[in-house]
Amino acid sequence: MKLEVVGSGSIFSSQNSASYLIDDKILIDIPNGCCKALKRMKKDIIDIEYIFITHFHGDHYFDLPFLLSEKYVRGNRKITLVGNKELKKKVKAIMKLAFPSSYKKYLKGLDIKYINNRNKINAKDIEVTSVEVLHGRMNYAHGYIFNQKGNVIGFTGDSCLCEGVEQIIKESNIVFIDTTLETGDSSHMGIDNVVVLAKKYSNINFVTTHTKELINEKLKTIKQKNLIVGYDGMQISK
Repeated sequence: MKLEVVGSGSIFSSQNSASYLIDDKILIDIPNGCCKALKRMKKDIIDIEYIFITHFHGDHYFDLPFLLSEKYVRGNRKITLVGNKELKKKVKAIMKLAFPSSYKKYLKGLDIKYINNRNKINAKDIEVTSVEVLHGRMNYAHGYIFNQKGNVIGFTGDSCLCEGVEQIIKESNIVFIDTTLETGDSSHMGIDNVVVLAKKYSNINFVTTHTKELINEKLKTIKQKNLIVGYDGMQISK
């Protein structure tokens, strides 16, 4: 499994908004600027076959209309969208907003799969498990666990410290973990939460994500061997 970090930032940072590409075919979240970032990485959008959406805040799915329209124009409409039970409604609304006179043809034939807590979906040769997490007042936020023959990468998505986050950690070898804040709150984890988790699960590597510059500078001063500061363009092969 080859993973590349398309974006590692929160909405107010200079980094690309948080998004990840697996084996050139699977996206986890498709935030603002994602399509442009993929092109700068010399990735062909036509190759994307799956998009897993963690939740419906704009910095996690606002580039979806541009990917779907490009795939349509270039004649390859094969794509599966995975998300919570609001998925179809949210996709239709954002497509209509972006392309009011042509959105229906871009939506036609989409493969939409709904997930709940602990649902499993096969994406190529990777088993993907959804895990419900808590993200403030947002309903139906999820993280994901990607398992390819025992190589397991987890993504918390945006989340506070909660049971779902620890479930993802326990089942993964590497976890991309929300580290938006210095001190965690009911919407996001902070450096304080992530350091405690890294010490508790010392056999698992933690990669910080959804950060901003000040948080990254503070993270770089922490001496914890299994705590890695994520960055745009980072690559991991398992």
